[in-house]
Amino acid sequence: MLWITGAFALGCSPSPPKAARDHHIAIADAGVLATPSATPLASAAPVVLPPPTPVVPSAPAMRVDRISVADESHVWIAANGHAWRSTDGGSSFEDRTPPALRPATGEDEARLDDVLALSDTHLMLLEGTTEEDAAKTTALFVSNDGAQTFVARKAPRFHGGRGARLQRGLGGSVLIRRSDGNGMNSHADSVVITGDDGITFRDVGTKTGYGEIAFQTPTTWWVMGTCCASSDSLYRSTNAGRSWGVVLAGSSEEESKKPPTAPPDSGIVFLDATRGYFVRQTKDPEVLALAVTKDGGRTFVDAPIPYRAMHVLHASAGACAIDAADAAVVTRDVGKTWSGLPKLPNGVTYTQLEPLGKAGWIALASGPKNQDQLYVTKDGRAWTQSRFPAL
Repeated sequence: MLWITGAFALGCSPSPPKAARDHHIAIADAGVLATPSATPLASAAPVVLPPPTPVVPSAPAMRVDRISVADESHVWIAANGHAWRSTDGGSSFEDRTPPALRPATGEDEARLDDVLALSDTHLMLLEGTTEEDAAKTTALFVSNDGAQTFVARKAPRFHGGRGARLQRGLGGSVLIRRSDGNGMNSHADSVVITGDDGITFRDVGTKTGYGEIAFQTPTTWWVMGTCCASSDSLYRSTNAGRSWGVVLAGSSEEESKKPPTAPPDSGIVFLDATRGYFVRQTKDPEVLALAVTKDGGRTFVDAPIPYRAMHVLHASAGACAIDAADAAVVTRDVGKTWSGLPKLPNGVTYTQLEPLGKAGWIALASGPKNQDQLYVTKDGRAWTQSRFPAL
């Protein structure tokens, strides 16, 4: 049984915010599942990309689907069906989409599902699929030279699925979480894992929930999610993803005659095998708390967040960011101390935050007409809007 008790503070690192999109959650590496091949690209002929497109200070209408931070200088995003690379910490971006993923002349259909930067030189891009696509595989593009060249690999896809997401695994492995394709109210993912950059894959199992997997140990995995329009809940697997059970079930007045249980508002984050946290709702809809564990998830203690909080912007082992009435507040010590970030321009609201080094952040924001915008701060004092070349 899971117990959530009174208030206390632990050194807290942030976890990614819950939003309509599936955001990246950084986790502590707790063990080794697979070791990547030392020369995984040697057997395939590389595809050489054209020179980078010069960056001009224009701002096309953007739809940002993924932000992947390699380090404080190197940031990748998936937006408008293209893969964009920044080498200056998000201040400017260049289009580095491989030719095979670029829409044909006269088409604007997105062919890119996801991008994952494992380091400044090690990158993966996943080709998109449609529900009608009968193919049993999709393309995984891998680069080990900073996107100068890519090698295309065949990754298994889930028939009838609505897309897939890439995620860091343990020991350098990478997970592909494939939608099960069972309708709008189903959030199950069929998971495969590769430890050799897509040369081989291993079926892991099917998890309930739309969030990323958090690894407490090599065999104990957690995820936040929901099924069939129910409230969010926390699920745990003790056999490395082969089967899952509910640990904390959120509920609402509509779902049960019993007093509703506040659902989690972020995925769970583990700093190590015993310490972790997640952000949860309280009885007051504008008050969130950090539910902190020191015993590997057997019990949790609430550490109240001292701000009127709207939703989570980021949660990971390094930082936690909360949207507090169009302002952002962050903690890097699991709730012991909090600080504020500068406000965004008028009419622009936070959607997601990703840390860049010890003090920097990159912000995904919603501007006029719900247009996505990116802003970056290197010192936490002022925001600068990111620049993109014209599409």
